[in-house]
Parts: sequence; C-alpha cells; structure tokens
Amino acid sequence: MHENTLVYTKFNSVNTMFRFSEGKAFEYIEEEPDDMILLDDIIVGVVDSVKESINACFVKISPEDTGFLSLEDVDQRFSFGKNKEKLVPGDLILCQVKSLPQKNKGYRLSMHLTLKGRFTVINSVFSNNEVNKLTFSSKLSKERIEELEKLQFNLQDLSCILRTACETGSDDEIVKEFDALSDILINILKNGDKRTPYSRLYKGRKTLYNRLLNLNPDKIVTDDRDIYDYLKKDSFISDKLSFYDDKKLNLSVLYKLKEAHDEAFARKVNLSNGGFLIIDKTEALTVIDVNSGKGSAAKNSIIKTNTEACFEIRRQLSLRNLSGIIIVDFINMDSSSEKETVSLLKKLFRDDSVKTNCIGFTKLGLCEITREKTYAGL
Repeated sequence: MHENTLVYTKFNSVNTMFRFSEGKAFEYIEEEPDDMILLDDIIVGVVDSVKESINACFVKISPEDTGFLSLEDVDQRFSFGKNKEKLVPGDLILCQVKSLPQKNKGYRLSMHLTLKGRFTVINSVFSNNEVNKLTFSSKLSKERIEELEKLQFNLQDLSCILRTACETGSDDEIVKEFDALSDILINILKNGDKRTPYSRLYKGRKTLYNRLLNLNPDKIVTDDRDIYDYLKKDSFISDKLSFYDDKKLNLSVLYKLKEAHDEAFARKVNLSNGGFLIIDKTEALTVIDVNSGKGSAAKNSIIKTNTEACFEIRRQLSLRNLSGIIIVDFINMDSSSEKETVSLLKKLFRDDSVKTNCIGFTKLGLCEITREKTYAGL
C-alpha cells in the first residue's frame, strides 16, 4: 500500500473518502448533501439583527439558517442597504461562510470574501493599503519566490496569497488558476447587488474534494466512474489517479474500509502492547484516557504505552477530525516524561494539515491539546 493513499468510493450508499498512510486509516470523510450550506459558500444574506453590545450582527443565509457576523468583518462596499455607514436589519449583504455550526454555535460569517485554489488564495480587500498586495507562503523557497515575482498577476482590487504548492506547480498552472478565481470573485463583487436574498453566488467544494487542496497524496484510487471523471479534471492530481475495476476483489475489501469506518466511531482503541485509549466527546471538549490494560506496570512498560499512545492520538485526531479542546490523561508521568511527551506530540502534529498544538500539562497532570475546526467531525 502506498505511503499516502486516498480512496474514493461509495460506502454505505454515500460518496466517501478514506486516507491511508503506511497501511493505517488517517481520515474518513462523507460527502455532504447537495442542498447543504458548505464552508466557503458566498451567499446574499439578510441582516436579521444588529447587536452593538457584542459588536456583531446576525444574518439569515437561508429561510432556516442564521449566521454570526462580527462587525469587524463588515465591508460596507458589499452591503446593498440605503445606509452606507452601517448595517441595519433588512439589509442585503454579500457574506461568506467561514466556519460551520458546531455544538451550540452557528455559522460564522465574514464579508471578507476569499476563493481558495491549489496554488492561490484570492481575497477581496478592506482598505486601500491592501490593494494589489501579493504575498507568499513562508514555506516557499527564496529561489521560487523570486521566480514567482516575475509572473504577471492582474490583481485589480484584489489581494493574493501564493500557497506552498507553488513550489512544484508550473508557472502556467499558477497563472491560469489565478485568472480563473479572480474572474469569478470580481464577477461576484460586481453583480452581487442584482441577486435575490439567499442566492448562493459561489458554492464551496465539498469537503472530501476540498481536502485535496491541502494534501499531497502519492496515489488516488476510486471505483466510482462519476468520482473518477470529476477528479480527472484536476491536472495537478490526474497522474496520481487510477480507476479500480477488479471484479474479483472489491475495493472495500482490498483496503478493509469497513474496519476503518468502524474504528473511526469506536470508543475504545487498542494499542499493540495491550494498552488502549478511551475516547469520549462531550459538549465542551474531547477526553482521551490512556490505559495500560494488560500491560506491565513497570516504568519502562508505562513509558512505552504512553509513547505509542502519542502516535495513536495523532492518528485518531485526524481520523475522527476532532477539534477544539482535547484533554489527554496519560499514565502516571514525572516532569521529565511530561516534557518528552509534549516534545513528541508537537513533532507529530507538524505533519497534520490541520493546525494542532500541544499546550502542555496542567497541575493535575492532564495534557492539553487544541485543534482547529476546518470541517465537520464525525
């Protein structure tokens, strides 16, 4: 099995993506329904109420759905009410979904509009000092930045970030993507005032496809012709894409997809040396309890269990897409072991495409981790 493999298939009658690394499942994502509001959707919203006491307003983005918009994220250029100084109830505005509902929080919205591609991120701008601003990913080499600076980008009233993928992308691919995305955003900005409430002017990519922008798989395989045809349009990944049509061995069996699915929802996760994890999600946070199980209580055995648990926790955070606050109760540690554990977790989290941070241990000996929410968890 390849080092980093994406498997797209219809699992339990739903289009699904599994990501495998070194033979283990690291991600499981189901396709959202077609009528669902998606991350990055740009919508003509209707201001429902303005709450200056919390410096925010609430905006209806469908007859049933309301989002939270900070007044700091307001751009009056994209407000189509009579009052050009501030938002008032009933105003139509251009807004974008920046985060999806989670727990007791609704959609978070912004009037700072962004279109994301594999190589570029195109932004509308707030103030004149941002106009014509071209910035580069900090992970790009100096040599590549110098090459990119020579390319012709017609920024107009937009700003652009050139992403890490520009390191290996061709100049033609980068400029072509920039031109396509900037044309779409400029058209939205020019014609938004002509659209009716709740119109969706830009539809974000569904999560199982959007994840491709942040991943660099060695291989992509699917047994679904519609999915194959859709992915084939992306020239950046087309050479890694293959259609699986072996009638003798089902793709689900080959990659043990049922086992990967069941593991993603299991409360108990076994470790190789007899220990195990218990993972519980609550309204406020996720708790992971590390247990020695049938393993030895000797110090070396405990260290081994805790170390293996670090690797498994890194995988489970990604597989279940856990986000927010995560508290881990490792088996008894002294201060030096705690420092080593924090160092190991930070190292492991560098490979996570979702921003994840190990804060450290509390006075009660609990390890604190935070992970950014980028798409809906399981």
